[in-house]
Amino acid sequence: MRHPWLRRAVPLGLTLSLTACLSDDVEFGLPGGLRARREGNTGNEACPIDPAADGSVCPDWTTDIYPLFDETGTYGCALQSCHGRAPGASGLFIPPGDAATAYANMSMFENATRPYVGGADSYILCNLSPDPDVKIGSLMPLVGGPVQGLVSGDDLVALSNWVLCGSPP
Repeated sequence: MRHPWLRRAVPLGLTLSLTACLSDDVEFGLPGGLRARREGNTGNEACPIDPAADGSVCPDWTTDIYPLFDETGTYGCALQSCHGRAPGASGLFIPPGDAATAYANMSMFENATRPYVGGADSYILCNLSPDPDVKIGSLMPLVGGPVQGLVSGDDLVALSNWVLCGSPP
């Protein structure tokens, strides 16, 4: 059933997208990054670790990982138009130029009962994985956002190694 306010002013495709947002089996994300959850998924599936990562090298949060997210970093997550303005997109605030607060905020952020960062069960890699079968979170960086495309292979290896090492601050 279409809502009266959707009559004629909204194209059919958008109407179907809006209807999907009313469903309980959809994980919300920003436009361009929406991924539907598998039926019955509680968000506990494993996030993909890059095959080249083995945890033998533990990247440092402040010098190796946070710079990827900072506003002047590779992916610009801390830009004002993304996560760089409180409370941040979807509530995750990554302050520009402040690795310690960014880590604290990312550590407190969770999807249901699963932490965003903080060890093997963190779901940060689900957001960054180019694997189309991953159904947790919104694919980042957003296509059409300030940074185009997917996280590079070398950066996924570094992030995977950081997660394998326990995501230390």
